[in-house]
Amino acid sequence: MESLRTYIVVVVVVTVALFAALLVQSTGGFSLSRLEPRTSMRACAPSPANNTSAEPAEGEIVTTVSSVSGSRFTPLNSLVSDDERMSDLAEQNRRLRSANQVLEERLSAILNWILVNFRGKFPLPESLFGRVRINPLMDGELVNPEVAELLKMTHDEEERMNDAFAFAFDYLREIEAAILTVSNPKPGKVILHIPAFHEDGAFLKEDLYRALEATLGQSRFGRFLAVAEDGLKENFYQFGEASRTMVFELTYVGNDPRPQLLIKDGYVVEIGPDTRSVTAVESVVTNLPAKYAAYMGWLPEYVNDHAVD
Repeated sequence: MESLRTYIVVVVVVTVALFAALLVQSTGGFSLSRLEPRTSMRACAPSPANNTSAEPAEGEIVTTVSSVSGSRFTPLNSLVSDDERMSDLAEQNRRLRSANQVLEERLSAILNWILVNFRGKFPLPESLFGRVRINPLMDGELVNPEVAELLKMTHDEEERMNDAFAFAFDYLREIEAAILTVSNPKPGKVILHIPAFHEDGAFLKEDLYRALEATLGQSRFGRFLAVAEDGLKENFYQFGEASRTMVFELTYVGNDPRPQLLIKDGYVVEIGPDTRSVTAVESVVTNLPAKYAAYMGWLPEYVNDHAVD
């Protein structure tokens, strides 16, 4: 028992040391000298009593300033416009945000590495759950075994989770079939488009989350969302918030006379009146990936010819 406690302490210390190293690295280029105000010119008018003082020493540079009644010298840093100061602050903010993003990504990578290499040896601290990102589903729309192990699911709970996901995907296919459109802009190219479905997406999310919480309980369901909600949204069109466009086109690579399949798969989320988020993947394949099997009924024969039996 004592050796296990020592082992856990060592692992935690190593993790903290890695995090500290990343923090130092990400902020290594930041200098306190950037926070110092610009050098200001200071000049004082000589008093009448000192106007006839001794000659300057050899090599000394003397600046003579005429005394004008009521005049004041403006510091150099006050001559810098507000726009320039705001621009400098914005640039510093951008650099710090960029460094913080890099640090967040590295920390997430470290935590996932810990899960892989120290699985089952010590519990992940509750405060770090939100830093881990795991895709909740594997190919075939089943629960990812890593998520099941992280949340200590029983076999019965995994089965119930899989049933909930299967029902949700069946409902998603019904929504797609009702709103999907097909266009053929030219021979050898077909486009499938699925618009956003906000109301049905909200119902799908509510129904799925209720089933998952009933299976895991409130506490573990919260942990599940902390590590897997981002991936869950990606599998369900951000629960109706995103539209999807899939492009399938025959293409030739090099001197190969056999055509291959160029696939462009993209999601668009409208964030505001003039702002939207776009996520797209482009790939050239010989065999149609299994995730597109659900759309074979809308795809022409030349695309289905690339499907694997």
